[in-house]
Amino acid sequence: MRRRERRISAIRALDLIEELEKEQNDLRRERRKLQALKVQREDASPNLLKDWDGYSVSEKKQRLRQSIRAVMVHPAGRGKRFDPELIEIVWA
Repeated sequence: MRRRERRISAIRALDLIEELEKEQNDLRRERRKLQALKVQREDASPNLLKDWDGYSVSEKKQRLRQSIRAVMVHPAGRGKRFDPELIEIVWA
C-alpha cells in the first residue's frame, strides 16, 4: 500500500519560511557573539601567563572559569597513589 503524499498550504509554507528566517537570524547573531568572545579570549591569553602572578585569587578563578571547559580525572586503578598526569584539562 502506498502512502499518500501530504501537502502543506501556501500560507503554512510562508509561515514556516518566516520562522526559519527568524531562527537563521538568531543563529547568526549568536555566532557573531561567540566569535567576538573567542577573539576576546585569544587577545587575553598571551597576557594571562605573563600577568598571572599579579592576579588576585578571585581574578585567577575568573580567568580559569573563562578558559577551561572541563576537567577530566582518569582512574588510577586500585591502590595507586594520586597521579597528576591523569588529569586532563579541556580548554574552551
